[in-house]
Amino acid sequence: MDGLLPGEQAVVEVFGKRNLHARLLQIKKASSKRVKPQCPAFAKCGGCKMQHLQYDSQLEWKQKTVEQLMKRYIDEGAKLYQIVGMVEPWRYRNKCHISFGMNGRRQIISGIYEENSHRVVPVESCLIQDSKADEIARSVRAIMKECKLLPYDEDSETGLLRHLLVRTGFASGQVMVVLVTASPIFPARSRFVSLLRERHPEITTIVMNCNPKKPAWCWESRSASCTEKDTSRTSSAKNALPSRRAPSIRSIRSRPRSFLPAGNRHGTAEKRTAGAGCLLRDWNHRLDCSRQGR
Repeated sequence: MDGLLPGEQAVVEVFGKRNLHARLLQIKKASSKRVKPQCPAFAKCGGCKMQHLQYDSQLEWKQKTVEQLMKRYIDEGAKLYQIVGMVEPWRYRNKCHISFGMNGRRQIISGIYEENSHRVVPVESCLIQDSKADEIARSVRAIMKECKLLPYDEDSETGLLRHLLVRTGFASGQVMVVLVTASPIFPARSRFVSLLRERHPEITTIVMNCNPKKPAWCWESRSASCTEKDTSRTSSAKNALPSRRAPSIRSIRSRPRSFLPAGNRHGTAEKRTAGAGCLLRDWNHRLDCSRQGR
C-alpha cells in the first residue's frame, strides 16, 4: 500500500464495503532504506510516490520493475541496460503545471491537486520543478490580487484562472508561460501581461488557452497569443492579447523547438497523447521563438 516499503510492519485501517481500501496509521517496524521526505507536501500531494525511499533503492526498484515488464523480450535475447541515475535528482523538470484555488481565508493559493481530488495543495516550492516556475507562480498570485482576478471555482463556476504552465529552456534560458482560463474575456489583460513581464524579463512567450468546459481538463484546442507578432501567422489567435513590449517571437507552430534542451529535440516532450486529461491534450498551437538577431 502507499506509504509502506517492502519488509515494513505497520498498523493500517481498512475501510469500504465492496472496494476495500487501507489507510496507514502507524509504522511499527521501518525499513533501513526509509528516509525523511524533503518535501513538506509529500503526504498530501501524491506527486512523488517514492520520496521516502533512498534514491539508490529507487533505481533498484525501477530496474526490477522494467525487467519484469520486459521479461518476455529479455528471454528472447534482448539486452536490458542498467538505469543511469542523476547526479542531482532535484529541480530537473522543465515543464511545470500549477493549479490555482482559494483557501479558507479567501486567499489565492497555487500548487498541485491532492491525489484523487481537485483540492489544491498549496506548494511554495516544488523540489522536482525548476525554481523559476515557483517564482513565476508567486508573481502570478500577487498580480491576480493586484488586478482583482480570482481563480476558477468548479462548484460555483466563477473566477478566471484555472492553471498555469511554465516551460523553461535549460539551454536557451527562454521561458514560456501559458495561462489556462475559463473564459475568453480576460479583464485587465494588458496590465497583467505588462506586470508579469516586468517582474520576469526572461519570459519570451505568454499564451492564453481558454477552456470553458466544467470538467477540469487542463488544455483546450483553442489558444490565443499574448504577443503582437504571433497573430500574423495563425488563425486560432483572433483574440490575441497585445502587449507593450513584444518579445522576439515569429509564429505559432506545432513544435516548441526553442523550449527543449539541446540534443533532446525529439524527446518525450514531443509526444502527443490524445487521452482525456493529459497535459498535452489538444495542444495544437505552440510557440517557436526566433533566434536572437533574426
